[in-house]
Formats: sequence, C-alpha cells, structure tokens
Amino acid sequence: MKVLFLTPYPLRKGPNVRFRLECYLSYLEEAGIRYKIRPFASDRFYQILYKRGYFFRKFSFTLWGYFTRLFHFFESLNYDVICVLREVSPFGPAVFPYLWELFGKRVIYDFDDAIYLKNMSQVNRMVAFLKCSANTNVFIQLSQRVITGNNHLAEYARRYNSNTVMIPTPIDTAHFTPAQNTKKQKVCIGWSGSWTTLPHFYLVKEELRELTRRYLSVCVRVFGTQVVNIPGVPLEALDWSLESELEQLRSFDIGIMPLPDDEWSRGKCGFKLLMYMALGIPTVSSPIGVNTEIIRDGENGFLASSREEWIGKLSLLIADPLLRQRIAAAGRKTVEEKYSVAKWGPEFVKVIKYQ
Repeated sequence: MKVLFLTPYPLRKGPNVRFRLECYLSYLEEAGIRYKIRPFASDRFYQILYKRGYFFRKFSFTLWGYFTRLFHFFESLNYDVICVLREVSPFGPAVFPYLWELFGKRVIYDFDDAIYLKNMSQVNRMVAFLKCSANTNVFIQLSQRVITGNNHLAEYARRYNSNTVMIPTPIDTAHFTPAQNTKKQKVCIGWSGSWTTLPHFYLVKEELRELTRRYLSVCVRVFGTQVVNIPGVPLEALDWSLESELEQLRSFDIGIMPLPDDEWSRGKCGFKLLMYMALGIPTVSSPIGVNTEIIRDGENGFLASSREEWIGKLSLLIADPLLRQRIAAAGRKTVEEKYSVAKWGPEFVKVIKYQ
C-alpha cells in the first residue's frame, strides 16, 4: 500500500504534524506501508510563518506552496490512499476533494482543532478574510474516512460523515519522560505555548501575581515565546526550540493550561495537558472540553474555573511536594494507559489500511 500525506507544515515543525503523523511513521513502516509526506509550507516558510511582518516573503512562499500543490495533486493519483492533515492549502476553496472524487481516489481527512470556525493567528489577521473555514465540511463530506482528535470534533464530523473515528493526539511516553528529582530553591509554575496563544496565559495573570506575592519561593516560566510580561511577577521566558523542548518543560514543577470557555477551546485536544502529565508535571487546567475527560480533579490533576480555585489549587501544589509527586505519578499513569503512541499507533494503522 502506498500513502501520500499532505500536511500544512514540514516534519519536526508544527505540532499537528509532529504529534498526529510523525509519531506514527515507525508503525506504518512495520505494517509495510510505503508513504511520502508533502507539506504546503517549506522549512524556510515555517521559520517566519508566525512572526510579525515578512509580508512579501510570506506572500511569495504562499504562491510557491500553491504551485507545488499542483504537482502534489498529480503525484497523488499514483497513490492508494491520500491522507490530508487539516488542509491542503490555507486559502481559497477546496478543489482537490472534488477532483479526487472524480478520479475515484480514497481520501482520509484528519483534523485536531475546530477549524470549521473562523479563527486565525493574530500575526496573520490581515489575510484572515481569505480563509475558507467551510472547506473543512467539504473535506469531511467527501472523504472515505475522517479522523478527529477528540469526541467534540467527532460529534461535529459525524453530522456530515458517519465514517468518523476519534484518535486522540498521543504522547510518545518513551521520549517524554519525567525529569530526575533535583533539589530546587524555587517552585516553578510553567506554561508552554506561543505568541498566538498568549491570551490564554494572561487569563490567570492576576492569580499568578497574587501567588508570587504570597509565596516568595515561586517563579513563573514561559516556554514558547519571549514576548510576554506581567508586571510584578518574576517571570522567565524562552522561545520554543525542538532542541531545548524537553529540558525547558522538565524545569516546570507545576504546569498550567488556562483556556477561555468558547467553541474553539472546546475543540482543542488537550495536548499541552498530556505533555505535562507525561513528563511527571502536576497540572492545573480550565475545565473546558477534553480537559474534563483527561483530568480527574484531585486525583491525576486539578481543574480550576474561578480565581479562587486557581489560587487555591495552585497553593496546594506549591505548599506540598508530596502532593505534587502523587499527582504527577497519577498523571503519568493516565497518559501511559490512555493517551500513549504505543496504544494508538496500531489503531492509526488500522484506519489507514481500512478499505
């Protein structure tokens, strides 16, 4: 069997590609499935994609992406299966699904966010009007199989295609392992994200200000962007890099995942939460969407919706290192049993091979 994967980003770059495809490649190879991966954005394009400015370079890279997608379409006709992650291209109407239907090609569509909504990175807002969120429905309707990252997205997809399966965004528990216990002078509350998701982090800025005022032994660390500041909070920030990912995340003593209560957040797959838990980091998160399925409050993590709950539950973890250890161990066990690549890799292969 030959499979062509059309992805938005190159390997080792976007989290969607890293954690919904790249982690499964060894399973595809073991099953004798031959594959190629064709991204829309090149490595050079991805380097500037979520940075401010660079309009003309982004424009030229986008044109090149559409040009190469034409070649990818003709290439796809030589494959048994075409698997699309999120989208074929960022703008314009969905043409490829109709062409594949015309040629009788088998298509699998995978998405892990509520991309049927109008939503776009703040840095690229000026071209948001070109985004066709309705394309998601076209892909769902015309694909022979649909894969979603959580049950909320699966319920949406089944309105248009009953042949929908849910495969959560998994964690490679052999790679994301807890840090060795080391003595620290301060308890580090950490958040991992990007410039585009900073508004989520700022949802708890007053709570963090109160906690760092109350506990002098607490610091706050952000991994993913340096464009962050909360006056009065001792805060360290570092841009994301693949090379430093494990080291920086393991420096967290407590991981947080605040979210707004909206439809976009309800479509998220909780990957940040799962990554903390796999690394043995006790977590506190908003009780939004899939987070309420992952977390059993007080057992393998904490859920907090109000200011009082955020301060209260973070205070419990700050003050009690044994509680942090217990919650961390339970969180790690949850990921191993329910959300690991080892559990979901064979299921992914079954969907690819499904006739």
